[in-house]
Amino acid sequence: MFRANDLNGNEVKGGWCKVAGRHLIIPLDAQLSTYKWRNSNLMQIDNPVEIDPKTLAMDTTVKDKDGKLIYGSLEYEPGEMSDGGDSLKDIECDLIYRVCFGTSEFGLGWFLKAIPARNSYRFDQSVSKLEIIGPASEGDK
Repeated sequence: MFRANDLNGNEVKGGWCKVAGRHLIIPLDAQLSTYKWRNSNLMQIDNPVEIDPKTLAMDTTVKDKDGKLIYGSLEYEPGEMSDGGDSLKDIECDLIYRVCFGTSEFGLGWFLKAIPARNSYRFDQSVSKLEIIGPASEGDK
């Protein structure tokens, strides 16, 4: 699942796609319409939501120490990383990390990027000491 802000700044969740240069979220409650055209059955998704791709984040399926689902930033265009993922704070040493999906020294997958930029760390299920403190863009400050 993905989350992002629509063009009015409202959070939406659902499936993400890019059509004709527009980044869209298909909401979880979207309605599908089917109709016949020539010899084919076509489907249309009613009410896709155009989003600001810089706010895009993907569900990691992992929860922080408080049980909140962690979302990570990802590349929405080649070389363009979103800021929509979560920033996490290590409660034992006060380090702040940005959650990212992409290629790192660990290969393709989820990783934590220390802020300010130091090293990257493998992102795994060991998040019992981490808590979400806000979007990645806020953790960078």
